[in-house]
Amino acid sequence: MFKTPFIDLVAENQEFFKEIETAVSKVIRSGHYILGTEVENFEKNVCEFTSAKHCIGVANGTDALVLALKSFNISENDEVITVSNSYFATASAIILAGAVPVLCDVEKDTGLISVEALEQAISSRTRAVIVVHLGGYLADMDKISKICKAHNLLLIEDCAQAFGSRDTRGKHAGCYGDIAAFSTHPLKNLAGMGDGGFILTDSDKTNSWLRKARSHGHISRDEIEFPSMNSRLDEMQAAILNVKIKYMEDLIAQRRARVLNYYKLLSGTGLMPSLEAINTSSHHLLIVCINKRDEFIRLMAEQYGIEIKIHYPKPYHKLSSISHFKISANLKNTEYRSRKMVSLPIGQHVSDEDIKIICREIIRYTL
Repeated sequence: MFKTPFIDLVAENQEFFKEIETAVSKVIRSGHYILGTEVENFEKNVCEFTSAKHCIGVANGTDALVLALKSFNISENDEVITVSNSYFATASAIILAGAVPVLCDVEKDTGLISVEALEQAISSRTRAVIVVHLGGYLADMDKISKICKAHNLLLIEDCAQAFGSRDTRGKHAGCYGDIAAFSTHPLKNLAGMGDGGFILTDSDKTNSWLRKARSHGHISRDEIEFPSMNSRLDEMQAAILNVKIKYMEDLIAQRRARVLNYYKLLSGTGLMPSLEAINTSSHHLLIVCINKRDEFIRLMAEQYGIEIKIHYPKPYHKLSSISHFKISANLKNTEYRSRKMVSLPIGQHVSDEDIKIICREIIRYTL
């Protein structure tokens, strides 16, 4: 057992327990468990929080990506450009939609999609780009949006880790492209107590299609317009999320305060994100690259009881399912980061003393 686990869901949910119990009890007593007022209210709350026009609650973040792709008729032989260093759901969704994932490199210092590599990866078969805002840090969306418009490409944002991220103008993650997918998995910042997700779009047409597509294509109880999947956000999860979304700004501020503590203690090392990036991120993860990573992780566990994670140990192109992918060019930055990156704990349960220890050992042991 770790003294300081990487994440402590019980501790992080402690302040919401009473409100959540009341909200869930209300749903149980209502007898209405699928696509009711809690889901409707959650969708409205998300639109208010993000300034998006439409929010469609779905069963999980992977389904959100699959439905986003299908809503624009992405299908067999189409290529979709993305990165290799995300959670596998990003690539899996492309494959499940019948398309080919094309992997391009990331920026060495941020781990976010490289604009230069993206341009080089575009081919005559490219239909879409999925940008991953890894850890809640925003990719260079102004440049990427221009590239997609110039090549008539669909721009999808994978915002599974980025709810609450806003650029310096106040523009929310998920509001740059054509459509965006979010997850409310228990490990996310806006977290349910089970699987869940949602999609953002400003298109009335896409919104209308998605509301049917998430529920077998139903247009009424007894009529189906087209065959589709069952991917509905349930009332229980929506009720929990309606409680937690009220506290999102404060939760992000707490995580940002811890990241700024790391920033201060690691000043001059060149390991930390820029101050601008820190001030715009929702801080799902804090990823830094260090030497002797595996030794560092063991030291922190065995000597201090502090859990350090890696997100993610194997990039897609190192997996056994490599036959699914097309690699656009050399992924040298992705591979560099896969050897050196660690995720440092930043949850509400992490103390200032924990952060001091971690930073001291990074400086003493790994640089």
